[in-house]
Amino acid sequence: GRVSFSAGSNLFVRTNAELEIGSSSLNFLRNATSNFTIETDGYVYMNGNLVNAWVGTEDFHPGSYVAIYGWNVADRLFDDENEITNNSAGAKFGYLDIDISSLTGNWTYVFPAQIFKLTTNDFYITNDTGDNITLNPGTIEIGGDFIVYGSGNIQVRSQSGSKILNVKGNFVKNGAGNFRLNVGTDITTPVELNVDGNFTVNDGFFNLDNGSTTNLTSRVNLKGDLFKATGSFMTNSNTN
Repeated sequence: GRVSFSAGSNLFVRTNAELEIGSSSLNFLRNATSNFTIETDGYVYMNGNLVNAWVGTEDFHPGSYVAIYGWNVADRLFDDENEITNNSAGAKFGYLDIDISSLTGNWTYVFPAQIFKLTTNDFYITNDTGDNITLNPGTIEIGGDFIVYGSGNIQVRSQSGSKILNVKGNFVKNGAGNFRLNVGTDITTPVELNVDGNFTVNDGFFNLDNGSTTNLTSRVNLKGDLFKATGSFMTNSNTN
């Protein structure tokens, strides 16, 4: 059925409560003056393309959880960083989990190419499809750990300007798939992964993909320790 939140209305997901939204944007409607709050230890699961979820004012507490299980590959998760109101810690989400098992093609632009704090705490992303998921932010901050799962390819690509991921916790690569820092066709701008904690590759491939550039434009700046498990791979590729 259709759910519509009128002017000045409030949607609260309380502590220890769960909300699952399994509809399209046409069936989940918010007025521009409505409010959407997820409290600490509140959980929201989105199973469809719900761009209308960000209409109005949001307050996703630092300890709240949002999980995305499906999206339209033609759309960003949000088009502009101002679409989602920052929480008390200055971030869009508390914890964010993007867990994708089916796509209709490459999801080329997950985030807008802007500067913003994505999460107060951890960001999890899983690609279990044969298509690419390309984050393509501008400069984003992940307040906790950045953990990659899945059998598919997840990448950050500098085709339309520099891309910088600042991870305040640890970076962890799990699953048999690839995670790539990819300069794409724009060889003058960098792709950077800055990790304040440890860097761990448990499985699959972590790839610095520099295309045909003669300069090293994709890089990792690590403050903590590096761990690579047996059977995992770290590669630096260049067509020159």
